[in-house]
Amino acid sequence: MTQIPNLQITELDCRGQQCPAPILAVARRAISLEDGNFLLVHADDPAFPADLRAWADSASAKLVRFRERDGQFEALLRVGELVHDAEHELETADEPALAWGRPPTPGRPPSPTPPSPAAHLPRRPDTDAPRRPRANGLERTAPHEAPAPTWHQTLDVRGLQPPESIANLTTAHDRALQNAVIRVLADDPDFPRSLYRWVEDSGASVIHIEHRGLEITALVRVNRPTRAVARQTDAEPPAAPSRARCTLLVLHNDHEALLAALLVANGAAAQGMETKVFFTFWGLNLLRGDRPNLAEARERVGPLQRLMKWMMPRGPRRQPLGKLHFGGLGKNLLRRIMRDQDLMLLPDLMRSAQELGVQFTACTMSMSVMGITRRDLHPHPNLSYGGVSSFVGDARGAELSLVF
Repeated sequence: MTQIPNLQITELDCRGQQCPAPILAVARRAISLEDGNFLLVHADDPAFPADLRAWADSASAKLVRFRERDGQFEALLRVGELVHDAEHELETADEPALAWGRPPTPGRPPSPTPPSPAAHLPRRPDTDAPRRPRANGLERTAPHEAPAPTWHQTLDVRGLQPPESIANLTTAHDRALQNAVIRVLADDPDFPRSLYRWVEDSGASVIHIEHRGLEITALVRVNRPTRAVARQTDAEPPAAPSRARCTLLVLHNDHEALLAALLVANGAAAQGMETKVFFTFWGLNLLRGDRPNLAEARERVGPLQRLMKWMMPRGPRRQPLGKLHFGGLGKNLLRRIMRDQDLMLLPDLMRSAQELGVQFTACTMSMSVMGITRRDLHPHPNLSYGGVSSFVGDARGAELSLVF
């Protein structure tokens, strides 16, 4: 921690790291700092200046000072909003740690050697916060809520999965009268998630939902928005800007495709975007664990599905190259080159994405087809389950949406 009169600067040493590791370390460290604090970053990656400026523009950070000398970079960042005239203090204060080649001020001890970048990887603030009981990623209806109102028609989608169940609900909603209540009967465990995503797009509202064993009963109120658009009056405050969103669809399990997907996910999250990665079909293999997740119940799968699952590679370390794999020789050569250049490997990118708050979603339809159960997947804390409507709903309003 560098000391300047009335000011403390947190130092982060990223020298020896290659893109995207330095900017991801900066983003993770910035999460733990309060608004107005300063971060002094040392790096030597040639891509660091461009990456840093792009990150600062999108992460509510200000690049106060940037210096370069003999391939070494030193950047001073202010995180968040300015809480006092700290920048003026920086301009007028003696800066022993911020000038190139200047000795420390007499009488002042030299700054301690910054710890390794691994020491600067903070846990997200809400990681250890207590959570309410959830069912399929959604909060259960509280027992003290008002009793459910009556309904006007019943839609039975038991035995169906999204998108077929959601398509039937859309048809019933479009044919019903305004403000009518539709009772929906379903038995797909992930139907509530798809339902809530559909509600956000359709304008309808869920007024009651309950779980009884494997059956789900939901009451949906019809609400078709009118075409007229109300004008905003001067007295109404403008709506608060929402975070930009990035949605990625991972279909393939080629090692290089997974590297590209995780690089984009980390980069988007580091720039403050709400990032979600949807894994389907072969891409699900990246989420599989080396051992069964004993916290999940066993599920029965057919012999053909069991054979298919046995033949597919599992986990981030076993995914093959799409080109020049040569029985694993090509991938080992690629990993060796990446290690020699201090580049992040696939397991490192997975951990970094988790720390930056990237959300992983496993496609339940693909899991059913390929015989992959929840017990087969590694218990990532940022993993949820959903159908195709979950991805479509997220991608619909996303500023960045890509397929790998």
